[in-house]
Amino acid sequence: MGKSFGLLVAVRYQGRGNALRAATQRRTLAPVALYAAYGSNLDPAQMLSRCPHSPQRGTGWLEGWRLTFGGEDIGWDGALATVVEDPRSRVFVVLYDVSEGDEKALDNWDGVTLGYYRRAKVRAETLDDAGYIESLGIQCRIECLTPTSTRLERVEELFQRTTQFNTNGRKFSATELAALAANPEPCVFALDVSDRFGHHGLVGAAVVAGGEIQGLVISCRALGMGIEHTFLRHVLDTMRTTMQGTSPSLRGQIIPTARNIPVRNLYRDNGFNEGEGGVWECRL
Repeated sequence: MGKSFGLLVAVRYQGRGNALRAATQRRTLAPVALYAAYGSNLDPAQMLSRCPHSPQRGTGWLEGWRLTFGGEDIGWDGALATVVEDPRSRVFVVLYDVSEGDEKALDNWDGVTLGYYRRAKVRAETLDDAGYIESLGIQCRIECLTPTSTRLERVEELFQRTTQFNTNGRKFSATELAALAANPEPCVFALDVSDRFGHHGLVGAAVVAGGEIQGLVISCRALGMGIEHTFLRHVLDTMRTTMQGTSPSLRGQIIPTARNIPVRNLYRDNGFNEGEGGVWECRL
């Protein structure tokens, strides 16, 4: 397992009720990169619905804190989860890189705007990248979609909305995808990902036609897991089998945009050689 590191993270705790420790109030919130989720926000489906533009960045522990419940006087159905300082305890958290817009939405969901929770800056112990990836137990399921697949509209949406990990910005309609999927060679690839926290659903797609990767996208919520390399290697292995004797290579193009910096080295890191005009080529 990887090495442990300490990171400053933002955490929400109850600002009223019998679970609050006065010592917490001396902490002030300064700008930090990550939000530490606990309680029901450990559910990836819930965080996806509340913070769709905020990728998961790891897991960790709040050392010297304890999970408890309080706020019965607020008037909700039962007590609310919170954390209090306890030198003998630790709280497991999932870390998210929360965007400004998602942070406002999360404040509304968690009741920060109503005074039910406050925010504090605390230290979380985390794993290094390799240890974190290993701890997730990531499972990838990749399929070639058929022309009648009910998932083509979701793939269309993925190409429409994904801007960070998008090789060239091309968009495909469900009708176009169905026509491409009707080709003899596998053309429309779909990537589903799950880990020990749950199922993340359809997070990636690629379209291959005419010996070229015409588009490849990975949802921002799945970045940092290394799944883009697994996905591209699967595409290469599949095309080596189906294109054997018909094409000696597979091409792909990176068209730089203001937002797609994370995808710039995808082909380079997976054995492609750069040619002219941002076209990359890999021998099959």
